[in-house]
Amino acid sequence: ANDQSSEPLCVSWTGHDGVFARRAANDSAEHPLRMRPLPSMARTEHIHGPVLLVNCWRQYRHRTNPSHLMHGLGSLIAAAVIKDVVPRNITTVLLHQCPAIEHWPLAAAIWKMVRAAALEKQLFTASTRVLTLSPVDRNVSFASVPGRFLCARELFVQKQAGYWLECRQPILTLWRAHLDGWLAAHRLAADKRPTRAVVWQRPEVQEGGASAYWAPRRIVNIDRVIQLFEPPAVVVSASEKMSAVQQVALFRSFGVVISIHGSHLTGLLFAPPHIVAVEVQSVLSDLTFFKNGQCLVRRYVLSVGHTPQHPLTCDISRSRNVIEFERSKEGARSMRCRLKHKNANLVVNATILRRDLGLSCSMCRYRTGAA
Repeated sequence: ANDQSSEPLCVSWTGHDGVFARRAANDSAEHPLRMRPLPSMARTEHIHGPVLLVNCWRQYRHRTNPSHLMHGLGSLIAAAVIKDVVPRNITTVLLHQCPAIEHWPLAAAIWKMVRAAALEKQLFTASTRVLTLSPVDRNVSFASVPGRFLCARELFVQKQAGYWLECRQPILTLWRAHLDGWLAAHRLAADKRPTRAVVWQRPEVQEGGASAYWAPRRIVNIDRVIQLFEPPAVVVSASEKMSAVQQVALFRSFGVVISIHGSHLTGLLFAPPHIVAVEVQSVLSDLTFFKNGQCLVRRYVLSVGHTPQHPLTCDISRSRNVIEFERSKEGARSMRCRLKHKNANLVVNATILRRDLGLSCSMCRYRTGAA
């Protein structure tokens, strides 16, 4: 979105929802953020030159969700490529609802690659300012609150949603070129062909006994899944405390990965393009990683029909037009039900998983050397 009017567009320094506002009361332009009137006494800072705003979708300052991080930073790769839409030499980048990265090694590495790509394509200059607009922690309400406002006469707003990188070859090529450079600088092979199979299992508890996730999403019968492979699969996991090199190396160490839905699958951005990824779900509850993963790896499989550890009785069926359905009470119940399915621990159905891996007999084991 680009505004060439005499009145500036303003976004809040506090980084909350509902604070993208234009002074004209009758403005009906579509933006990714809800609009509200700009307080007449608000403190404002006017930014000169072209400004680019991207959004990481409701992340507070110390959040470490790589998928949401890439919703914002990935769009900067797209903006670097699409020269006819976004101008060059952006003066300021606003990372709206994005996490801080200085204490998150993987995010810092991703930012280094993204910034290098933006400089190469002259989207950024050496003096481009980057401002992160986020709540300090999860306890801050995302409702609109008065605060300091940043105003610009030429504001470009991210339109895409839910993509780490758009499935367009120039965008993927630019990302991979800078990834290969980062891999070389850290002495990680740029074209490794691993063959082992891994099963991703998120930790149930952290050090000290605290819960690691509010929704663990664990594979209950993981021993059964391991034995579907020849040689047996290896159980792996990762955390934000690991170095960027350790996390990237992990995603370059296998030929097949079996995983429940989770943000760790963002690591496929670093994987060799010839691997197979299988995401297991009970019902088709979320396509985020499928629509991203299919652009990054040789084969991305959504394996559906596995059993929640604890029975769920809610209904996710759609009985009418999708838009009307989502706005109805029935649709709201369906969305809550899909969330319950997405967050459930699963008992993996070996027959379904074999079928989705392409095995035609019940006694066959997947030989990872063929991946």
